[in-house]
Amino acid sequence: GGASAPLVEEFRTLSEEVRELRREWWCAACDRRCSEARPADALPDATGQGSLVPFLPLPSFVERQPTAEALPEPAPPRHRGAATVALAAITPRSGGAASIMGSSATAESARSVRRVRHVTTSGELDGPYLNRAFVVNFRRLMELQKLFAVLHELIRSTAIAALTLVAASNKFQLAYSVVFVAILMLLYAFHAAHYDTMDVGDYRHISNLLEDDDGECNGRRIQNPNRFLKALALSRRGRRRRATTIIVGFAASCVLMWVVVTMMWLGNDSLLPLPEDFAIDFYPTLLLVGTLMLGFIIVFDWIYWRETQCVMPMHDGRAPYNPQRHPVPRRYLWFGLPSMWFTSQEAYDDLRLWITCAQKRKGSTDVCQQRALKSKIFPEEMAIFALDTEAGCQLRNSLLRSKLYGVNSGKFLVQTRSGNGVAGLRSIGKGENPVELQVHLLFFDNQTCEYMEPEEGYHSGQVHLLQRQASMLSSRPEDCA
Repeated sequence: GGASAPLVEEFRTLSEEVRELRREWWCAACDRRCSEARPADALPDATGQGSLVPFLPLPSFVERQPTAEALPEPAPPRHRGAATVALAAITPRSGGAASIMGSSATAESARSVRRVRHVTTSGELDGPYLNRAFVVNFRRLMELQKLFAVLHELIRSTAIAALTLVAASNKFQLAYSVVFVAILMLLYAFHAAHYDTMDVGDYRHISNLLEDDDGECNGRRIQNPNRFLKALALSRRGRRRRATTIIVGFAASCVLMWVVVTMMWLGNDSLLPLPEDFAIDFYPTLLLVGTLMLGFIIVFDWIYWRETQCVMPMHDGRAPYNPQRHPVPRRYLWFGLPSMWFTSQEAYDDLRLWITCAQKRKGSTDVCQQRALKSKIFPEEMAIFALDTEAGCQLRNSLLRSKLYGVNSGKFLVQTRSGNGVAGLRSIGKGENPVELQVHLLFFDNQTCEYMEPEEGYHSGQVHLLQRQASMLSSRPEDCA
């Protein structure tokens, strides 16, 4: 009766304290995921019903009544940072240092989730920021990947179908089949080399296996996050010219063969030393399959060169092109802006120079610069790699902070220009600082016409060289390694 009332209230108070302690222990043990992973019988429901403490049952004389203030059931967190917010909301007694730690952890989690941000709050990007930038039109790039996958599947299926049509009933069919298969395999190898650059798996693995070329300069340790540049592929200049020559040559052969078949269909075959059944069944079928495959490759290559190999011209010869202010260039009026572009030729040339000098090449620094002017890069590797926001953060840091480094000399380099305007390279001397690339990585949204950029985050690779050259760790003040 009345004598047991104080005992009941004291027992309820003790149960509430034990329950709070158990709740805090469970949340800490589950790594701030208490709202997702706790068992149903460990905590009370939203109405306050059920056992207050599983290991402390209420005595029989205590009636089970709903508590005056039932704690609300926390909503499932959208990410790991939300678990910290839920923990702070359901533990009012964890004040002081614990609250400070909880708030700092929440802020840190929010920063780790927010990978991309708007470049400007006003909506328009100024000209100096675009002078040296690599822009990824990410919505169009995603659609481009789907289109390339369809075209690649058509080309691959056509090549497989062609192999099932060969025959060897006589010497003419055998010779025609051999030549036809050889041409198709050459075309498919030519196409596969382009399509392989759209798969960034190799680029990701190579960048993880390389090490940044850090060094010392004027007694200071210089960080050089250039391993994402060293992993990029290079090709010799004239790649587009060679591709055009191959395609035009095979297209001319197809046209010539169709002229011969048409003449035989019209009965003008008296002057052609060909078998009588050349225009009946076998030969026109193979020719049609080969023509279709060549047509698919032409479409693929035209889209590839238009979308990936673009350096935007300056607007009125002065300001870098900005789709927020300037009209679409004439060459892109029909099909819209490409999926990626460099805003200036200077940024494109400097990126080629940084990559060429950082990769293993034979010859002096002057030879390195000459090769850089003749080399071509594959920007689609960077663009597709940057679609992963965490990878985009690291790539942005690499494009901004990479130093001009010569792997042959093991030293940081600087560009020079003689009196007659000839550019050159030399090692950094005393009192000079390494030159950074300073190319901005930007995302462009073609629906809202806004620019965004990844956060500048970076972490070093997990693979390191066993031994470096002594020149790379030189402590002489006149040389920077």
